[in-house]
Amino acid sequence: MKTGFILSLFCLWMMTAPFLALAQTDFGYQEEKESLFFVDFAAFREDTGEKFRVEIYYKILTQGLTFIKAEDKFNASYEIQIFAFNKINKEQTGTSMEEDYSVNTYEETRSPSNFLINQTNLSLYSGRYKLRIKMIDRNSGSAFDTEKDLSIPSRGKGKMLFSDIEFIRQLSDSTSASRFNQKGKDAIPSVTRSYGDTDPTLLFYYEIYPEAQPPRPYLLRYDVGHLA
Repeated sequence: MKTGFILSLFCLWMMTAPFLALAQTDFGYQEEKESLFFVDFAAFREDTGEKFRVEIYYKILTQGLTFIKAEDKFNASYEIQIFAFNKINKEQTGTSMEEDYSVNTYEETRSPSNFLINQTNLSLYSGRYKLRIKMIDRNSGSAFDTEKDLSIPSRGKGKMLFSDIEFIRQLSDSTSASRFNQKGKDAIPSVTRSYGDTDPTLLFYYEIYPEAQPPRPYLLRYDVGHLA
């Protein structure tokens, strides 16, 4: 399918050529029950300079948090720490953030279907990195951590590049400033990349950075496979 040809599947912006793609699936629903903390990421070229914006998405099942009742609410509090290390294990950048999360009932604190999704960003040059991500429950002191390998391609002149793919669980028009904003859309990430009964539509977002301006037409082919 060539860029610029808009079916119900694609939306195109020509500045950096990002795509929103939708496809109906019949995947069986799969949720990773053995974990309460999930992380995914995608890297996109920044509009200026030589760096990439690395978006780190995380999902926390609320039954993995400790809630304290205060008046008519149940309140949880957690901290996210994210650091990027180069191939010689030297820290290149990092960030941390604290968030509070409240629910109305005790049942919501224990429900396996309740979760929160959030995002934070790092700015990095091309290269290979190790991402180390930790979630700390500030009410109990317990922690979950994980590591992810990150590879960002070189931004060579005259070379067409693709961004990573962001898998999306929900897409809507953005009416205010949002950390999930992608070209005027609120794109809530599908951190576990699980689709099926509850999320039957496969949504994803990526960007193409053409080697020349204006961009030429492209033929794009997609293969969708089911991981058992």
